[in-house]
Amino acid sequence: WIDGFYTRLLTDPAAMRILDDDARVIRLKRSLKSWFVELFTLPWNEDYERSRANIGETHVRLLMPTYLMVVAMSRMRQDVCQTLERLWDGDPEEAREISSVVARALDMELTLMLMAFRRSERVASRQKDRMVYAQRAAKRFARTLYDRVDAALCYAELADTDDPQRREYLAKLKDVLRGLARHDQRLQAQAKVNGLAPGRVRLTEICRSALA
Repeated sequence: WIDGFYTRLLTDPAAMRILDDDARVIRLKRSLKSWFVELFTLPWNEDYERSRANIGETHVRLLMPTYLMVVAMSRMRQDVCQTLERLWDGDPEEAREISSVVARALDMELTLMLMAFRRSERVASRQKDRMVYAQRAAKRFARTLYDRVDAALCYAELADTDDPQRREYLAKLKDVLRGLARHDQRLQAQAKVNGLAPGRVRLTEICRSALA
């Protein structure tokens, strides 16, 4: 059962990236043998359930694809049931009954281990939701900032003066504001990364200075 399990597993490219050396395969074969012993000997209780969940969490940390675990367990289930049917070939009814019980136990094992994958998927989904929300908030912020820059440009256009120094100041102010308007996409990215608030860009003060 164990040799067949790993012989098939090592034909998959995703598994090969994880099982990258012979020493690891040997350790995992020993671990799988212990798993079989526990399957047939330990009582089914909370400790047993927790230990199986831990196995699933280990697979999640190793970035083992879910399909790989399901397919590998399914084929191993076939191997075990075929062996049991051969051992009880003189009593087909008994063989079917024993195979059915063991198959259900293996299905429960897989279910317990897959719970860790489901928890990981829920966490990933929540992280994705938070990221989407942050992106939307950043877009709203960028739109608000763009509107403020546009309003400030209007103020600057209206604040005309005959004073040469003030004209120079207004020209620089307009350049700055136009630069902000051209780079609203960059500001949006900065807002998303740095969590900037609109108050950090003191356009109100700039407008007051321009009008003064």
